[in-house]
Amino acid sequence: MDFLPYFDEQIEIQRRAISAFKIWVLVLVVTGILIVILSVVLGNIYPAASSDLIKIGGGFVAILGVFPGKEIYPRRETIAKYDCLRQNFSNFDHLSVDDQKFLTGLAGQMFK
Repeated sequence: MDFLPYFDEQIEIQRRAISAFKIWVLVLVVTGILIVILSVVLGNIYPAASSDLIKIGGGFVAILGVFPGKEIYPRRETIAKYDCLRQNFSNFDHLSVDDQKFLTGLAGQMFK
């Protein structure tokens, strides 16, 4: 069985997930900051609306505390594992029979 396409696909999936997390964090931060800036600008014109907008902007920034950013590091670790296996499978024919069996078993465990 050729595992290389599987590993390449899994690495790409993990990279896309990391990119998605980063984009969402950026969107939340920028939205929160823009709302706070808007509330400061509107504070001179509509003071009542300004205080409500600051609360909303603060809410966007506070959401970052519960954002699943901790998912990024395990995904990077998974990328490293898949990359290591991919490199070993690219030299599969040059490995000993025992190493080939071990590597195939290890790859089978990654499917689970």
